[in-house]
Amino acid sequence: MEAFLTAAPFAAAFLYALASLFLKRAASSGIGALAMCFCFNVVVSIVYLPVLAYTYNPNTAGMLWIVLVCTVLFLLGQICTYLCVYVGDISIMNPVMGAKLLVVAAISFLFVDMPMPSAWIWGAVLCAAAIFIMGFSGAKEGYKSLITIVLALLTCLFYGTVDVIMQMFAPKMGVLFFISALSVSLLPASLPMLPFAIRDFKAEGFIRGGKWLAVGIPMIVVQDILFCISLSLLPGGAVVVNILYSTRGLWTVFLVWVAGAYFGNTEAADAGKWAFARRAIGALMLMASVILVLEFK
Repeated sequence: MEAFLTAAPFAAAFLYALASLFLKRAASSGIGALAMCFCFNVVVSIVYLPVLAYTYNPNTAGMLWIVLVCTVLFLLGQICTYLCVYVGDISIMNPVMGAKLLVVAAISFLFVDMPMPSAWIWGAVLCAAAIFIMGFSGAKEGYKSLITIVLALLTCLFYGTVDVIMQMFAPKMGVLFFISALSVSLLPASLPMLPFAIRDFKAEGFIRGGKWLAVGIPMIVVQDILFCISLSLLPGGAVVVNILYSTRGLWTVFLVWVAGAYFGNTEAADAGKWAFARRAIGALMLMASVILVLEFK
């Protein structure tokens, strides 16, 4: 069982990277960010609804406002994520999203009065250097790289804030209940996106992109479940889980390089061989910054 829990975040990282290729192909076929976001929320709500029914505790009703706050923040993070998939490069997006742990550390230091070890500062410096390297890895498309980085960092900010709130309140409400309540509440919160989803589904591009979306969305849900199971059940495994999961950036760079052409992904060709190599170096540096923060927390 422990071997499975240790392998789960590594598998989740690979699935996330692979799903990003499917979603990028769906986006290039004309399926917009809001439509992708809505589809994910439909699937994840259905998956977690039985868990919510099983774990519901009426004594936590007075704390449900916390879940609502996290729902709004998580939804904003989702929108930034899918916008990033739609307009940016996933070979930059996924490595930069590894900076979420640094954002969590900064938020905890500022608002939860947690001490900041010197290793965290070095981790932040390494992270900033990695983002700089990746941001200038494609001079021909510098503006696109900048948009990708900004959206990815906003994603880290929204998701990181949710993580901090979860650390503070989820144990009091029940971790599984908190996660399932948040997941189920995403569907009603995303109903304003429904007209955009219907528009995209009626468009000609859905015929081309629907099959890619139908594979990518379930992959994202499965990797999310694997990550949460490992994080919840692996004794003292938060360090290992987050380090292994941070490999999604490296997986993305690798998959775009070796299999991007199959998915119609031109990021490697557009950036050029040496520029794309700098993205790989940046992904390694970001993973090193994650290890620094986790090992010296």
